[in-house]
Amino acid sequence: MRLTGNIGITGNQNFANISSVSIYNYNSNVNYNQFGQGVSLNMLGNPDLEPQKTQQISTSLDFNLFNNRLTGYFNLYKKETNPLIVPVDLPSSTGVFSYPYNVGSLTYKGAESKITFFPIYDLAKGLTWSLGLTASSYKSEYNGFGDLLASLNKKQENDKNLVRYIDGNSAEAIWAIKSLGIDPATGREMFLTKEGQYTFDYSAANIANVGNTVANMEGVISTNLRYKQFTFGLGLRYRIGGDIYNSALFNKVENISYTNITNNQDKRALYERWKQPGDISQFKGISQTSTTPISSRFVQSNNTLSSESLNIGFLFNNEPWLKSLGLESLSTNFMANDFLYFSTVRRERGIDYPYARTFAFSLKASF
Repeated sequence: MRLTGNIGITGNQNFANISSVSIYNYNSNVNYNQFGQGVSLNMLGNPDLEPQKTQQISTSLDFNLFNNRLTGYFNLYKKETNPLIVPVDLPSSTGVFSYPYNVGSLTYKGAESKITFFPIYDLAKGLTWSLGLTASSYKSEYNGFGDLLASLNKKQENDKNLVRYIDGNSAEAIWAIKSLGIDPATGREMFLTKEGQYTFDYSAANIANVGNTVANMEGVISTNLRYKQFTFGLGLRYRIGGDIYNSALFNKVENISYTNITNNQDKRALYERWKQPGDISQFKGISQTSTTPISSRFVQSNNTLSSESLNIGFLFNNEPWLKSLGLESLSTNFMANDFLYFSTVRRERGIDYPYARTFAFSLKASF
């Protein structure tokens, strides 16, 4: 067994126009300046800007037990970026859209593990069988913003963005108004205010943290079997907990535009809507033509189990018929990916890439 720990600080150079020096653009258009070429201020630099630094502390326990029958590691880490560099909006009278500030911090705390166990490990007979499990989990938290990013959060709200920069909350949090579902009597959506009252009226003041896109735990379950020339390997990826905002339902059922309605209308917009008093429905009445706001009604718990990989192979060697063909060896291999998928969230167009199964077969000969 081995116990290790480390600490380190790294910088970050992945910035675009955020800078400690002002940036200018040359402008030779005579429509702006008839006297010749000039310059215009593109980015106002902050001379007191500090570099963004990330401190990471981690510790790991590696183990190898029972004559290599049980191996793996457990790792704990903490990553804190302080200070952050954030472009803060300036008044329009300044002529500059934003100004880079050092404000706030972002902390990640997480754990990772990997365990491999061999129920059968007999090299003399050429037989080995292993079971493997990887798992990871993390949480993040913003701090030190105060009210400095109020204008940025307001812009996120106007842009119908699910992200906010608020102290004590996760960077992966989903921000929306809490929904109580569709009122069976009227077909209208009901909302929950911060005071705990029911209302039909949407108000941005009631937007709250309604979910998180990070899984409680995720990883891969695997098994590998080898018997003489035969090999078999299977990997299943799992995800437990966490949420997803189903943008396909939000955009294609209740908020589809008049332009797209003839090209890509979701049939649930007609068949699964509230129709008459007493109906229990996920979607509001079709007579409710007002724009549907971002709400927790479209936040769904995201638990999945999918096939990571499948590999089946066989190696032919020292066979009499190989010699007659002038071959040293012949190997066959069958591979498949994404052939199984189970989830609490239906795969919708617009959430991720199309669901595609991949199968491959290979034949390799050595002379």
